[in-house]
Amino acid sequence: MDFKDYNIKKRQMVMFSITETIMYFLMAIVLSLFIKGDINYTLSTCIIIFMAIMFLLFFYQYIELIGANKKLLDEEIKHAALEFNKTYYEDFQKSYDMNKALSHDLKNHITLIYTMLQENQVNNAMKYIQDIYHKIGTFKAVKTDREILNYIIDSKLFNTKGLNIRYVIDINDNLDFMDNIDLCILLGNLLDNCIEAVEKVNNRFIELIIDKNKDVVFINLRNTFDSSRLKYENGEYITNKSDGKNHGIGMKNIESIINKYNGNIVIDIDEYFNTYIYF
Repeated sequence: MDFKDYNIKKRQMVMFSITETIMYFLMAIVLSLFIKGDINYTLSTCIIIFMAIMFLLFFYQYIELIGANKKLLDEEIKHAALEFNKTYYEDFQKSYDMNKALSHDLKNHITLIYTMLQENQVNNAMKYIQDIYHKIGTFKAVKTDREILNYIIDSKLFNTKGLNIRYVIDINDNLDFMDNIDLCILLGNLLDNCIEAVEKVNNRFIELIIDKNKDVVFINLRNTFDSSRLKYENGEYITNKSDGKNHGIGMKNIESIINKYNGNIVIDIDEYFNTYIYF
């Protein structure tokens, strides 16, 4: 919890309580005077005006208290999202480093397999190849000058190879203006949303294009989806996700990264769910 924000909330709570106490005290005085019959027009008018002022102050303090609570909640959500996204990126990096280390030993693997085949140990060679394949878990779909970009996309495709998703990948820009963590959060969440959508339909298709036109870098994503699970509310498309607690957090993370790099996002729906991002 941010200490400064905590002080703001504490101050608002104190002011709110003081204002509330004064209002109750004035109401008690007015009722007492009415009961005793010791109240005149001038005094009653002054008390009513003062109470009206206190009521406005009370209402103002109430609004300020709500604002302080909301600000604290927003900060806590941002902090939780940041921690989650860092962990998300670190998991990517650990898996990537493991694959890179295994790939580095490829020459030794090939030498050993070659020796087995020379000695007619075909079964042993096949078993060894299968072990390597499952450990490396690599699905090479793209090749850019940026390794983390390759890994983000490759790992998503490899992890969904059992879902029978048809992919079209066209990468002509490596988004070098974006740091690794932000790139991982942005593309990771975008692809997760696409994969989650296509899992709900039989025709499973995802298209990803990253390119540059003059000074504009753009990311275009297109995927099939179930239109019955989508509704439009308050200018936003809302999905019927079962996880209500984390509903919309992925999209907020995407928008946060886009805003950080002064980009724009446009969502258009026809036969496909189309996401257009420009930087």
